[in-house]
Amino acid sequence: MTDSSDEVLGNIVRTLLPIFQSISQKMVESGLLSSILPLLNKESVRNIINKILPRLVKVIPGPIYLYGKAPLFEYLRRYTERNPDKTALIYYGRKITYKELDNLSDKFANALSDLGIKKGDRVALFLQNSPQY
Repeated sequence: MTDSSDEVLGNIVRTLLPIFQSISQKMVESGLLSSILPLLNKESVRNIINKILPRLVKVIPGPIYLYGKAPLFEYLRRYTERNPDKTALIYYGRKITYKELDNLSDKFANALSDLGIKKGDRVALFLQNSPQY
């Protein structure tokens, strides 16, 4: 692929990206994406990974945000609104729903606020990879 074809592909991707983002958001919200994924065979997945993704990585202007640029807690809140009783985490057999995870996240934020931590302050966490982290 030449530099000029990369540039053309980049222009196409930048033009179509907002449309694709909107379509993918609707597919996720409706559950359509999860019903399509099992239909992909190994060859089509291999083709996507080996041929299409490397070309797109070169030309996509930056990260793709399904719901636009927003803090992580906003993504959690949106998913919780749609799927409050769906399991978000399973840790040593304990299932935590999105609603429970959202509530725990709010409690932690309130605890930090009670300690006098404000927006923009830096907080270091030193924990192993676990739900508490």
